[in-house]
Amino acid sequence: MADLQPKIDQEVFCLLIDRRINWLTNPIDQLRHLQEITKFFKKVEDESASFRYQLFDLVFLGREGESFLHESRMQVLCKLCVHMLQFGPYNFYADVAQWLNRISSGGKSNYARLFVEEMTQAYLAGAEQYAMHEYLIPLREHAVEFTVYFLIFAIQQHTPGLPWAVVFTEWLKDDCAPFFGVVKENNFLAKEFASQSFNLILRHIFCNDLDEELAKSYDAVVRNMCQSWKRSVGAPLNMSCMLEILETEKDVFEEEHAEKFLCFFVEAVHTKSISAADFKRILDAMPEDLKKAVPRDVIENITGLK
Repeated sequence: MADLQPKIDQEVFCLLIDRRINWLTNPIDQLRHLQEITKFFKKVEDESASFRYQLFDLVFLGREGESFLHESRMQVLCKLCVHMLQFGPYNFYADVAQWLNRISSGGKSNYARLFVEEMTQAYLAGAEQYAMHEYLIPLREHAVEFTVYFLIFAIQQHTPGLPWAVVFTEWLKDDCAPFFGVVKENNFLAKEFASQSFNLILRHIFCNDLDEELAKSYDAVVRNMCQSWKRSVGAPLNMSCMLEILETEKDVFEEEHAEKFLCFFVEAVHTKSISAADFKRILDAMPEDLKKAVPRDVIENITGLK
């Protein structure tokens, strides 16, 4: 297949014969070119997963180890990740995730963040009335592994709002098991989720202006996440936002939020995600009626925390 790479350089990635200059500079022509690549992958979307990935490998990964040529292909791949959401094929994202899974943690982090950042800007950061986030919804059915990358990194890069909450709940409200099935087998994703992303996901429960129905669904998914993490992985989660919420959200102990706060406070203890000092600080800040609702086993459990 190596003899095909110069041809791919020129005809697919539009590099001149010296392979250092891209001759496709007009934005309209670039868009048309992306559409042509999209059409090619749509023609093979019904082929076997192994065959599709072989094509993906041939087209995008044939210059690994050759810095400029490889990065030229990665730039196009990044644009395709944005473009294909509106046109398909969605199983293309399964191939992207398969590749991300096999590369080193450093490369995985860099490329995953790059792809998700561009997709986030296009589909989550715009005006809500255009509902661009709806293009993301079908990914759950066709590329579960990619949705895990997206959920973990999108919230690290973008202040969550209505579009984020809609996508998050639509992808996870029926079943969190596929999400955690991926995370459990990928140490890199598990670390990112536990150390950064879950804390941001949790914080959004107390810092949002979602309507009642969506807020209820979002809350249910996050609770389910806590339970699923405890069953499938069991390692501590970063839940430091609970201390921040005490300081920044003055209504955290009012009726609307008090039960939610207590629920996650208990989960933080059960998963050893909170220190004894922080436990005492939070407990001291609670009103007496809420403090009485803290289960006895939680109080007893805290003696084993450091």
